[in-house]
Amino acid sequence: MWSIVEARFVRAVADREAADLDLLDLEAPDLGAADGEPADAEAADREAADGGGADREGADCGGSGGARGASLGTEQCELVEELGHLPNRSAATLRLLTTLLTLIHASWERPHRILDAFGDEVRVLEVEALEGAPLPDHDAVDGVVAMGGPMNVDDVATYPALAAEREWLAEAARREMPILGICLGAQLLARALGAEVRRGERPEIGFAHVDVHDPTDPVVGGLAPRSDVLHWHDDAFDLPPGAESLASSSLTEHQAFRRGHAWGVLFHPEADASMVEAWMKMPRMVMEAGRAIGLGASGLLPSQAEELERDLIGRTAPGFHAFAELVEAQ
Repeated sequence: MWSIVEARFVRAVADREAADLDLLDLEAPDLGAADGEPADAEAADREAADGGGADREGADCGGSGGARGASLGTEQCELVEELGHLPNRSAATLRLLTTLLTLIHASWERPHRILDAFGDEVRVLEVEALEGAPLPDHDAVDGVVAMGGPMNVDDVATYPALAAEREWLAEAARREMPILGICLGAQLLARALGAEVRRGERPEIGFAHVDVHDPTDPVVGGLAPRSDVLHWHDDAFDLPPGAESLASSSLTEHQAFRRGHAWGVLFHPEADASMVEAWMKMPRMVMEAGRAIGLGASGLLPSQAEELERDLIGRTAPGFHAFAELVEAQ
């Protein structure tokens, strides 16, 4: 289904032309009609069957796509035609969307502020593989953010899709695709890269220090040398072969690592007051916080989040933007 994000991409391409950023020529007499228009149901069915399109470098309607491009799929050409662009489809080309895959494992754990770093021209593909959604082909994705969840990475008897996610992440890392794993996502990435994941000394839940060892790291360096961040995990990982340990805490030796273009972050750099407030509306999270912190945790954590929010946003936003730039450069 062609979403508002995708329609905005067409607008963004036209805007970037004016800035002479070497994007392709779009004749767009009336871009304003794109915002808010419902997508055609038949186009949605075709896109679902098609699997999401082709190369991101460039494409054309009815042509070969050139040396580095590919022909636009029927649904892309129909969107262009519907919006009044590219009247001569055989002679025109269109740059396709940068696609960010987000792997979701729990309804309350989503990328949140991470997505603020990505522009409107980026298509966000949200996949809940544990609910039966298929993982996309690697060629259809430019980067991935794998989020947290309450399960263990090796609980494949209950959640068979975890094994498929680990394999998918291993191949993505082999391709040097930008990867950002948060909490369970970091554990899945570590496991995919050959590290052991095991139960920690005790649950690490709440706001506490993390020591960042590399202030030059583009993603977590802004938190150096020490910051109070939100922790929420039972399990911890060994350092994957060939990876650099980026952070630690008093309970956990490896709070973050980097290997190539892949980052695993056990704590929650995306947290802010609104996220913590939302979590404290989830009975499971309230119970976990109460067991780890004690009575009053559901009031304490939002208060701490509000107090720390300004500093945390200032320290983490540059890292999210650095990751977004890496994805968009693919």
